[in-house]
Amino acid sequence: MTKRTPPPGIGPHNGRELQMMLRGEKPMALFSAEPGMNPEDIGDAHFKPFVDEGRILKFSYIDPETSIEERRYCLPTEEWRCKPSQMISRMCRSGGDL
Repeated sequence: MTKRTPPPGIGPHNGRELQMMLRGEKPMALFSAEPGMNPEDIGDAHFKPFVDEGRILKFSYIDPETSIEERRYCLPTEEWRCKPSQMISRMCRSGGDL
């Protein structure tokens, strides 16, 4: 079987999320942080100035059972993506119950 090459822009975005979002190539990014981790460990350290300017929106949720924080960032026109993403994540953790 021949290995297919994904189209440009498809694939791991690690370390490139912010630049891709600022160029309008990526509408949303999701990061998960365990207690004690800092933004440099997670990969979202450089988002804050753009959140402060309103160029990127931030939504944060901390799971009360695991204390894991999920940080979702989106472009201002893509806010609708964050709520379903959070709901799906909660459903996966809870086994389907909300």
